[in-house]
Amino acid sequence: MEGYNLLELMGTRRDAMQIAFDTHTEHISVNVFDELKIDVNDLDTELAALPSQVAYWIGVLARFELVVSEIKREYDNWYAPIYDSVFNDLERQTGRRPNINSVEYMVRKNYSTEYNEKQVIVTQADSDFKIVAGVVEGLRVKMQSLIQLAKRITEADFQDNLKFGNDNFSQRTPYVRERMSSGMSSSTNQAVDEAKNAMREIRRKGSES
Repeated sequence: MEGYNLLELMGTRRDAMQIAFDTHTEHISVNVFDELKIDVNDLDTELAALPSQVAYWIGVLARFELVVSEIKREYDNWYAPIYDSVFNDLERQTGRRPNINSVEYMVRKNYSTEYNEKQVIVTQADSDFKIVAGVVEGLRVKMQSLIQLAKRITEADFQDNLKFGNDNFSQRTPYVRERMSSGMSSSTNQAVDEAKNAMREIRRKGSES
C-alpha cells in the first residue's frame, strides 16, 4: 500500500474547510484548517495564544447561539398562527379534531414556498451552529495535542542531555525532571489551565441548556 503524508492530505482539504456566517456584531469568515493547525516549530507561541483563541470562539459560539434562537423564534411566530388556522379549518370541515400530522401536511401543502424557504434558513442556522461548536471542540483537541507535543519535546531534550552529557547536567537534572513531569513551563501551564477552564465552562453551559 502506497504511503501518504497526513498533513499534506489535510492541506488538500483546506478549501473545503472555509466557513462564513454572521453574528450580531461581526461577519466571521475563517478557514478552520488554519485556525486549528499547529506550528510544531513554535509551541510556545501556540500555547500562549490558545487561551485567547478559546475565549474568542466561545464568545462567537455564544453570540451565534442568539442568532439561531432568533431565527427559530421568527419561524415559530410565522408557523404558529398558520398552524392554528389550518387546524381550525380542518376541524370545521371534518367535524372532528384533526391530528398533528394532518395539520402539518396541509401547512406544507398550502404554504409550500414560504415553508420551504424558512425551513432552509432554520436548517442552515443549525448547521452553522454545529460547525462553530465543532471549532470549539477542535480547540479542545488542539489543546490536548499541544500538551502531548510539549511533553514529548521536553522528554527528548532530557534524553539528549543523558546521551551527550552537559557540564551543568548534575545541577540541571532536578530542573529538567521537573519540566518532564509537567511537560511545560509555569507560564505555559497557566495558559493551558486558562484554556481548560474556558472549555469546562462551555461544556457546563451546554449541559444546562
